Amino acid sequence: MLKFLVMMKRKQGTSPEAYREHYENSHAKLAVQFFGHLWTDYQRHYIGVSSAFTDGDEGNNLATSVDAGCPYDSVATIVVRDQAAMDEMNRILALPETRRILAEDEQRFVDRPNCRMMMVDVTHSPVGGP
Repeated sequence: MLKFLVMMKRKQGTSPEAYREHYENSHAKLAVQFFGHLWTDYQRHYIGVSSAFTDGDEGNNLATSVDAGCPYDSVATIVVRDQAAMDEMNRILALPETRRILAEDEQRFVDRPNCRMMMVDVTHSPVGGP
């Protein structure tokens, strides 16, 4: 299993509501159309209030009324089965028609130069009671 994150920033002048509406009703559907058969999970996380770790004397506090801001508006998590699925995804992404369709859609709602995609290594910690 391979996991990557897609961190996206909305285009200037696009409201958070319009950003989310376009992402859910256009871009996410295109992504699933092109790559969904290769993915085992696809989630979008929309950033709400954020705080810096240094806010206040007590450290970070998400209940603050002052939003510290975040350079991204959403973080998508995508999981692919294996390296073969990742290779196939990259092959599809390299097709000129696929790249054109996705880029044109992204131009409508995201600040493309300030978006990032990265592979991540996931480690789980046990949680919960005894």
